[in-house]
Amino acid sequence: MKVKSMTGTDCLLTNVRLSVVPPSPVTDQIEIEIRGSVRNPGESSETFETCVYLDTVRQESLLYREQLEVPANGVRGFSLRHRTLGWVGKHTLLMEVTAGSQTRRCQQVLEVLASDTRSTRRISGAWVGLLHWSEAEGAYWNPELAQFTAADWREHVRGMHAIGMDTIIIQETWRNPTWYGIHYHQMTEANYRTIYAGRAFYPSSLWPGRMDLPCADPLEAILDETDRLNMQVFLGLGNYAHFDYTPGSLAWHLDVLRELWSLYGHHPSLYGWYVSEELNGWIKPHEMRYWDRIDEFRAEVLTFFETLHGAIRSLAPHTLLMMAPDSHHHADAADTWQQLLHHCDIVCVQGYQRAPADGVPAAEVIRRMQGWCDAAGAHHWIDLEIFGFEHPGVTEPQRESVSRILPDGTTDFIQTPLIPQRMDLIRAELNQLSAFEYVCAYQYPGLLAAPGCRLKPGGTRAVQFYRDYQAYWKRLKQAGISR
Repeated sequence: MKVKSMTGTDCLLTNVRLSVVPPSPVTDQIEIEIRGSVRNPGESSETFETCVYLDTVRQESLLYREQLEVPANGVRGFSLRHRTLGWVGKHTLLMEVTAGSQTRRCQQVLEVLASDTRSTRRISGAWVGLLHWSEAEGAYWNPELAQFTAADWREHVRGMHAIGMDTIIIQETWRNPTWYGIHYHQMTEANYRTIYAGRAFYPSSLWPGRMDLPCADPLEAILDETDRLNMQVFLGLGNYAHFDYTPGSLAWHLDVLRELWSLYGHHPSLYGWYVSEELNGWIKPHEMRYWDRIDEFRAEVLTFFETLHGAIRSLAPHTLLMMAPDSHHHADAADTWQQLLHHCDIVCVQGYQRAPADGVPAAEVIRRMQGWCDAAGAHHWIDLEIFGFEHPGVTEPQRESVSRILPDGTTDFIQTPLIPQRMDLIRAELNQLSAFEYVCAYQYPGLLAAPGCRLKPGGTRAVQFYRDYQAYWKRLKQAGISR
């Protein structure tokens, strides 16, 4: 979300930020979070009168007022929540910060749609994998993505914006194809800085490895374009090792967080941080041979998120931390989930569209997770899978992947190409899964491609899916409601 300076001078108020969660547009059936931060670059502590107004700067429009004491060279954040009922229409949220005789303002646009459900029934954001981690799954995407220049990334961002997908989740900023466990790597908190062998998608000074791509800094290209278009971006903190939340992984993530903030924190579209490692619903190691360490693993997960969340609050309290766990077996880790959700701002769950692996109906799982999120103050979003798996000898995209059971009982998923799902199925699922305040999709590159782009990852199927979704989105937008 773009922060616009409206008044003020270059004084102590050099960094005033405002975020709205979820981003606009939203329905009149939810509670939004308004989050802001004030940074003090001065050499002494300062008190800043901080106010938030709806539409106009006057007393009757005041939503929040607080005297924020910000330490020297420090930052303070604030958060408030407000129901959107009665707010149908287009609004501007105004943040005004005053120090002495100097005032600075920033703003966010908020459109509220009349609805009988929490969901807008639109896909408002999408993951962007800069190069798919699996050559098999990305068989129809990676050849084109490997040719992307900065201009191509900007063009892709504009294609997303043109169909209302204004939130981008960068899947990962580092590529390191290894997994949790001693059978995969020997990294620890003591040695990771020496032996980490991942490759960066940006010009990092932490480790020398680089992805061999024409665009030296796709993060800068994307963030610069999203600044211009008033969009939002989550940067992927990862990958250290898939499903790994050990002390070494935590230390690595803190290093990368600080570097990414130092390089890209000036971008107003930097909205938050996504943990790339992923997490299963029952919060266990991903392979059964490590299940003698379940208690240790869950303790590591809790420490990881509590520490990382605290670091983000200290560094950039207007930004958000997001994870995307799967939708199965949540009840097996109920106590851990209810603790964990206090240390993660957004839980964007994947797999609600799939057949439930634990036999629990999706509607029940959604209600339970929503209750846990409400109690912890976390946001419950959905990671809508707009892809299908290509099965050998089958022409239609399949919702379930190809898999087999290994001798130790672990389910082994066999990688096959991902292709766009049928639009009639996605339309039906957007209507069925209407309990979510925000819908993101996995993923944009390779499954959707604007017809005018120079390169079209996913080819003609991705272009057709883009056109199909665009027609659906335009009908909703023209109606002005989400019913």
